[in-house]
Amino acid sequence: MKQWWNWRKRDAELEKEIQHHLQMAATERKERGASVHEAQSAARREFGNVELVKEVTRDRWGWRWLEDLYEDLRYGLRILRKSPGFTAVAILTLALGIGANTTIFSVIDAVLLRPLPYQNPSRLTMIWQSDAAHRSSGAWFNTYREFEEWRKQSKSFQKLAAFTWARVPTVIRLNGKPEHAVGIPVSADFFSALGVRAAYGRTFVPEDSQEACAAVLSNAFWRGELASAKIVGQTLTVNDTPCRILGIMPENFSFYPKQTQLWTLIPAQGEFAEHPWDSLVGVLGLLRPGVTPTSAQAELAELQSRIISGASPGLLALKPEPDVLDLQSEFVWLTGRNLRTSLIVLLAAVGFVLLIACVNVATLFLGRAAEREREFAVRAALGSTRLRVVRQLLTEALLLAVAGSALAILFAVAAIHYLNATNSTDLPPGNPVTLNWQVLLFTAALSIFAAFVFSLMPAREASRYEISGLLKAQSGGSQRAARTFIVAEVTLSLMLFAGASLMLESFFLMSSTKLGFEPANLLTADIHLPQTTYSSSQLRLNFFSMLKTKFAGIPGVAGITFAPIVPSGNNLLSVEERLASENTALGHNVREAVVDDDYFRVLAIRLLQGREFDSRDQQQTLPVAIVNEELAKEYLRGSPIGQHIKLGKPDDKSPWLTIVGVVGDVKSFTVFKEMAFVTDPCVYRPLPQDAPAYLSLFVRSLQHSGALSPKIRDAFSQMDPSLPPLDLITMNDWLAQFLAQPRFRAVLLSIFGVLGLVLSSIGIFGVLSQSVTQRRREIGIRVALGAQHGDTVRLVLREALTLTAIGIVLGVAAALTLTRAISSLLYGVSAADPLTLAAVALLIFVVALLACYLPARRATRVDPIVALRYE
Repeated sequence: MKQWWNWRKRDAELEKEIQHHLQMAATERKERGASVHEAQSAARREFGNVELVKEVTRDRWGWRWLEDLYEDLRYGLRILRKSPGFTAVAILTLALGIGANTTIFSVIDAVLLRPLPYQNPSRLTMIWQSDAAHRSSGAWFNTYREFEEWRKQSKSFQKLAAFTWARVPTVIRLNGKPEHAVGIPVSADFFSALGVRAAYGRTFVPEDSQEACAAVLSNAFWRGELASAKIVGQTLTVNDTPCRILGIMPENFSFYPKQTQLWTLIPAQGEFAEHPWDSLVGVLGLLRPGVTPTSAQAELAELQSRIISGASPGLLALKPEPDVLDLQSEFVWLTGRNLRTSLIVLLAAVGFVLLIACVNVATLFLGRAAEREREFAVRAALGSTRLRVVRQLLTEALLLAVAGSALAILFAVAAIHYLNATNSTDLPPGNPVTLNWQVLLFTAALSIFAAFVFSLMPAREASRYEISGLLKAQSGGSQRAARTFIVAEVTLSLMLFAGASLMLESFFLMSSTKLGFEPANLLTADIHLPQTTYSSSQLRLNFFSMLKTKFAGIPGVAGITFAPIVPSGNNLLSVEERLASENTALGHNVREAVVDDDYFRVLAIRLLQGREFDSRDQQQTLPVAIVNEELAKEYLRGSPIGQHIKLGKPDDKSPWLTIVGVVGDVKSFTVFKEMAFVTDPCVYRPLPQDAPAYLSLFVRSLQHSGALSPKIRDAFSQMDPSLPPLDLITMNDWLAQFLAQPRFRAVLLSIFGVLGLVLSSIGIFGVLSQSVTQRRREIGIRVALGAQHGDTVRLVLREALTLTAIGIVLGVAAALTLTRAISSLLYGVSAADPLTLAAVALLIFVVALLACYLPARRATRVDPIVALRYE
């Protein structure tokens, strides 16, 4: 290698030695009487080809290929600098394709490929309860009793830790004022199972569970709400209890949910310990080395059957089974049910964009290769091998690809910064999306791949040029390659645009679906009344009644009601009229909601039969219920009005409820399917007969609901200053969070689809422009023989539109196969929807027609005299 770095010095010495040899030979001939010119000529003839001698000598030195590469790079840079327009378009086209791929791969690397930033990430698991229908995701939380027994008896896990977000909201006091916070109760081994330490202070140890309350803070919460105060070892009021702050986590630490602001330790004496069968938790497990999730799951299932067989027959009837799942996969699933599939689809989409970009640049390269035909023929005449010509073109392609990749990295950095700054879509906890060495390696591989792809056909054509090419006007092979590129671009762009259209159509259909109520001009907020202050149903009912009266006096308020934002539970249902034939509960999928009298009117839910709740339905009156249409159809026979139902088994102590009305179904989102709505059987009960501590407020406004928010917050705070302020949100914004990922997918795929379509149209335009230029002689002869403008236009359009039609046919066939992979991401439309495919095909045909217009017009302006004289 050192020899090569001194090649300039050695080359100068070689040149000096050759010149000295020639001078000596010429001097010898002059001494014999020859003239100076004759002597020099004879010396050169005797010596032979000077350049050939130099090349042979350099070959014997070794590392000749590096010298050739250096020369190729210098020549390639000069060639690209001489054509700034071509160079700029090629680099920008490649930068768009490679930049899009780099950005999406950065997300995939953070979400799917890079191990979680915890100790022993491959051994970390998450444990849920499941049934046969939910083996891949888990179905519900475990009981705290099951967790305690697993922790004591399991031999498969090195550590087990409990955590849960299925609790009442956390309320903290900052500067004497109550504020909502995202607090997650965890057991003592939570942080040690993850293998993470606090940045300041420490995390939990088992002895801390003897305290009434201990907490660890997130770094963002400490720096933001607490302004980096020295709080480690101090107390913070959490849910009206002084809580000792043990530590602050590192800035880059996150767990699910990512919004968590503090982790509170589950105390040894508290609600979890007092009601272990009613307290629900997720379980984080660290497997012992060598233990598989399957064997650990079998052990937990055996332990669980012994735990619940005698202690909880009701739970045993549900036949639950523990489900041990990989932690990283569960993070992905919890963040988005189709997030993994979405990222793979997006990567495939940007892959198509890159291929279209490569075909575009190949088209440009092919045109330049045709223009440089004489150069290649002269090279061949001077002894250049085909391999040498191909290598020169590959070098130029690599220069373009490297420049495109450098610009692509800038695009990717900007896109990743935008993604992180705006939180355009929710991503799993763990690794941040960054441009790391794996991503840069991926980008480098893409640039090499791109250079190889778009230079392959032009290099192949260039290698075929012979000395006779000097006399040829056009290479037939070049035209065939250009036609192939048109077909390829149309095929790829149709596949990409078809997928984007299906996604976009699905999003619009889902976002415009009628849900059974009217979300416009509707505000909502959660209200949680503490048991210490509002211990009885009557106290809670009084609060809701006074609050309703206070809100009704605010100008612009059209209606106020209270209800859960989503009906809850998977309750058993008993129907009195069917006990004689079926002395058992009929279903276990019935939801329940306690609602205010005005609930159905304020939310505009249709009343189908009977009546709504009113002043007759009080705590001491007959227990009543309103059911939805789905429950009436599935479980009731005849007219539902007057029938008696019970939430539970027939012999349970809960009262029989008399049905007084039937309302329309309300669609809701399901946790297990992202692109679907569910309509579960539901029982509505009147608020006065059982006022819960946790409900949602709904306010219907006469105007834009956002203008009412400050007035409602002030009125609520005046009612009870000890309660945290209302976190109001419009119902449309609340619904939008469930559509965030479908919207993100649809927008990105639409951008990629439009980009692919634009690149394809540019490619068609470029190929036809080059074709018209290269066929000037033919067109000139046709015009000279009497061809009209229309004939010339048809000549150009016929070939282009025929190739477009072939591409459309191939694209539709490929799209019918590939769109099946995105069927789980669609709503209300088939993956093989004929109308969508026909519309996309028509659009691409029209775009191709527009791309043909200017080249066709240019062909009509060919002057036959000039064209023939030029040839």
